[in-house]
Amino acid sequence: MNTPLFVANWKMGVPLEQTLKQMKEFVEHTTTEERSHAVLCPSFPAIAGVRSAYSGAMVGAQDCSSEPDGAFTGEVSAHDLRALGCSHVIIGHSERRAHCKETDEEIGLKVARAIGVGLRPILCIGEHRLERKANKTVVVLRRQLEKGLKHVRSLNRVKLLIAYEPVWAIGATKPAPHEVIEEVHAEIVR
Repeated sequence: MNTPLFVANWKMGVPLEQTLKQMKEFVEHTTTEERSHAVLCPSFPAIAGVRSAYSGAMVGAQDCSSEPDGAFTGEVSAHDLRALGCSHVIIGHSERRAHCKETDEEIGLKVARAIGVGLRPILCIGEHRLERKANKTVVVLRRQLEKGLKHVRSLNRVKLLIAYEPVWAIGATKPAPHEVIEEVHAEIVR
Protein backbone atom coordinates (compact mmCIF):
# COMPACT_ATOMS: atom_id res chain seq x y z
CA MET A 1 0.00 0.00 0.00
CA ASN A 2 1.24 3.48 -0.86
CA THR A 3 1.83 5.90 1.99
CA PRO A 4 -0.42 8.96 1.70
CA LEU A 5 1.37 12.23 1.04
CA PHE A 6 -0.05 15.61 2.00
CA VAL A 7 1.09 18.51 -0.21
CA ALA A 8 0.37 22.06 0.94
CA ASN A 9 0.63 24.73 -1.73
CA TRP A 10 0.63 28.20 -0.19
CA LYS A 11 0.54 29.85 -3.62
CA MET A 12 1.29 33.59 -3.35
CA GLY A 13 -1.45 34.28 -0.85
CA VAL A 14 0.42 33.85 2.42
CA PRO A 15 2.95 36.55 3.41
CA LEU A 16 6.34 35.45 4.75
CA GLU A 17 5.57 36.36 8.38
CA GLN A 18 2.30 34.43 8.32
CA THR A 19 3.97 31.46 6.62
CA LEU A 20 6.55 31.21 9.42
CA LYS A 21 3.78 31.52 12.03
CA GLN A 22 1.82 28.74 10.32
CA MET A 23 4.96 26.61 10.24
CA LYS A 24 5.41 27.02 13.99
CA GLU A 25 1.79 25.98 14.57
CA PHE A 26 2.18 23.07 12.16
CA VAL A 27 5.19 21.76 14.08
CA GLU A 28 3.45 22.23 17.44
CA HIS A 29 0.34 20.32 16.34
CA THR A 30 1.89 17.43 14.43
CA THR A 31 4.18 14.55 15.22
CA THR A 32 7.48 13.89 13.50
CA GLU A 33 5.80 10.90 11.82
CA GLU A 34 2.95 13.07 10.50
CA ARG A 35 5.40 15.68 9.23
CA SER A 36 7.34 12.99 7.37
CA HIS A 37 4.29 12.58 5.11
CA ALA A 38 3.97 16.27 4.30
CA VAL A 39 5.47 18.40 1.53
CA LEU A 40 5.18 22.11 2.25
CA CYS A 41 5.34 24.39 -0.79
CA PRO A 42 5.53 28.03 0.31
CA SER A 43 6.22 30.96 -2.01
CA PHE A 44 9.81 31.21 -3.26
CA PRO A 45 10.91 33.87 -0.72
CA ALA A 46 9.71 31.69 2.18
CA ILE A 47 11.47 28.46 1.20
CA ALA A 48 14.66 29.10 3.17
CA GLY A 49 12.77 30.29 6.26
CA VAL A 50 10.41 27.33 6.21
CA ARG A 51 13.34 24.97 5.67
CA SER A 52 15.16 26.25 8.74
CA ALA A 53 12.13 26.82 11.00
CA TYR A 54 10.93 23.26 11.42
CA SER A 55 11.93 19.65 11.34
CA GLY A 56 10.40 16.66 9.70
CA ALA A 57 8.35 17.81 6.76
CA MET A 58 9.74 18.06 3.26
CA VAL A 59 9.88 21.41 1.48
CA GLY A 60 8.88 21.84 -2.11
CA ALA A 61 8.72 24.68 -4.58
CA GLN A 62 5.69 25.81 -6.55
CA ASP A 63 7.48 25.75 -9.92
CA CYS A 64 10.89 25.67 -11.56
CA SER A 65 12.38 26.73 -14.86
CA SER A 66 12.80 24.35 -17.74
CA GLU A 67 16.21 25.93 -18.33
CA PRO A 68 19.32 25.02 -16.33
CA ASP A 69 20.50 28.64 -16.08
CA GLY A 70 20.80 31.80 -18.15
CA ALA A 71 19.16 35.15 -18.76
CA PHE A 72 15.63 34.27 -17.68
CA THR A 73 14.50 37.07 -15.38
CA GLY A 74 12.06 35.93 -12.72
CA GLU A 75 12.69 32.22 -13.25
CA VAL A 76 14.13 29.89 -10.60
CA SER A 77 16.37 26.99 -11.57
CA ALA A 78 15.70 23.47 -10.37
CA HIS A 79 19.35 23.28 -9.32
CA ASP A 80 18.99 26.31 -7.03
CA LEU A 81 15.83 24.86 -5.49
CA ARG A 82 17.65 21.64 -4.75
CA ALA A 83 20.53 23.63 -3.24
CA LEU A 84 17.99 25.44 -0.99
CA GLY A 85 16.94 22.07 0.39
CA CYS A 86 13.80 21.45 -1.64
CA SER A 87 12.91 17.82 -2.19
CA HIS A 88 9.85 18.32 -4.41
CA VAL A 89 8.54 20.77 -7.00
CA ILE A 90 5.00 21.32 -8.28
CA ILE A 91 4.93 21.38 -12.09
CA GLY A 92 2.02 21.97 -14.45
CA HIS A 93 -0.38 23.47 -11.93
CA SER A 94 -3.60 24.58 -13.62
CA GLU A 95 -2.98 28.20 -12.64
CA ARG A 96 0.41 28.20 -14.38
CA ARG A 97 -1.11 26.51 -17.42
CA ALA A 98 -3.85 29.16 -17.56
CA HIS A 99 -2.19 32.38 -16.39
CA CYS A 100 1.36 31.79 -17.61
CA LYS A 101 0.30 29.93 -20.76
CA GLU A 102 2.54 26.97 -19.96
CA THR A 103 2.28 24.26 -22.58
CA ASP A 104 2.37 20.51 -22.08
CA GLU A 105 5.73 20.52 -23.89
CA GLU A 106 7.28 23.09 -21.53
CA ILE A 107 5.91 21.19 -18.56
CA GLY A 108 7.58 18.03 -19.86
CA LEU A 109 10.92 19.85 -20.02
CA LYS A 110 10.46 21.08 -16.44
CA VAL A 111 9.72 17.55 -15.22
CA ALA A 112 12.91 16.26 -16.85
CA ARG A 113 14.96 19.17 -15.47
CA ALA A 114 13.65 18.58 -11.94
CA ILE A 115 14.42 14.87 -12.02
CA GLY A 116 17.84 15.62 -13.48
CA VAL A 117 18.87 17.61 -10.40
CA GLY A 118 17.32 15.24 -7.87
CA LEU A 119 13.98 16.94 -7.22
CA ARG A 120 10.81 14.88 -7.14
CA PRO A 121 8.28 16.48 -9.48
CA ILE A 122 4.61 16.66 -8.59
CA LEU A 123 3.05 16.72 -12.07
CA CYS A 124 -0.40 18.29 -11.95
CA ILE A 125 -2.97 17.15 -14.48
CA GLY A 126 -6.62 18.03 -14.83
CA GLU A 127 -9.43 18.77 -17.24
CA HIS A 128 -11.76 21.76 -17.55
CA ARG A 129 -15.53 21.53 -17.12
CA LEU A 130 -16.25 21.62 -20.88
CA GLU A 131 -13.71 18.86 -21.49
CA ARG A 132 -15.40 16.76 -18.83
CA LYS A 133 -18.88 17.41 -20.25
CA ALA A 134 -17.60 16.41 -23.70
CA ASN A 135 -16.29 13.12 -22.24
CA LYS A 136 -12.70 14.12 -23.06
CA THR A 137 -11.28 13.71 -19.56
CA VAL A 138 -9.18 10.65 -20.38
CA VAL A 139 -7.96 12.12 -23.69
CA VAL A 140 -6.88 15.36 -21.98
CA LEU A 141 -5.18 13.62 -19.05
CA ARG A 142 -3.35 11.13 -21.25
CA ARG A 143 -2.07 13.98 -23.43
CA GLN A 144 -0.86 15.85 -20.35
CA LEU A 145 0.83 12.71 -19.04
CA GLU A 146 2.37 11.73 -22.38
CA LYS A 147 3.87 15.16 -22.96
CA GLY A 148 4.72 15.64 -19.29
CA LEU A 149 6.75 12.42 -19.32
CA LYS A 150 8.16 12.70 -22.84
CA HIS A 151 11.71 13.51 -21.73
CA VAL A 152 11.82 11.16 -18.75
CA ARG A 153 13.24 7.65 -19.09
CA SER A 154 10.90 5.00 -17.74
CA LEU A 155 13.28 4.15 -14.88
CA ASN A 156 13.12 7.73 -13.64
CA ARG A 157 9.32 7.83 -13.70
CA VAL A 158 9.21 6.21 -10.28
CA LYS A 159 10.54 9.50 -8.92
CA LEU A 160 7.45 11.30 -10.18
CA LEU A 161 4.22 12.03 -8.32
CA ILE A 162 1.03 12.71 -10.24
CA ALA A 163 -1.59 15.02 -8.77
CA TYR A 164 -5.00 14.84 -10.40
CA GLU A 165 -6.67 18.18 -9.87
CA PRO A 166 -9.81 18.59 -11.96
CA VAL A 167 -9.85 22.25 -12.94
CA TRP A 168 -13.66 22.29 -12.77
CA ALA A 169 -13.51 21.49 -9.04
CA ILE A 170 -10.99 24.17 -8.05
CA GLY A 171 -12.72 26.76 -5.90
CA ALA A 172 -16.06 24.97 -6.27
CA THR A 173 -18.37 24.63 -3.30
CA LYS A 174 -17.99 20.85 -3.48
CA PRO A 175 -14.81 18.94 -4.27
CA ALA A 176 -14.73 16.37 -7.04
CA PRO A 177 -16.68 13.30 -5.93
CA HIS A 178 -14.62 10.37 -4.70
CA GLU A 179 -16.08 8.18 -7.47
CA VAL A 180 -14.74 10.56 -10.12
CA ILE A 181 -11.27 10.49 -8.57
CA GLU A 182 -11.30 6.68 -8.49
CA GLU A 183 -12.53 6.49 -12.09
CA VAL A 184 -9.83 8.83 -13.33
CA HIS A 185 -7.14 7.09 -11.28
CA ALA A 186 -8.09 3.74 -12.82
CA GLU A 187 -7.83 5.24 -16.31
CA ILE A 188 -4.49 6.98 -15.89
CA VAL A 189 -2.64 4.09 -14.25
CA ARG A 190 -3.32 1.78 -17.18
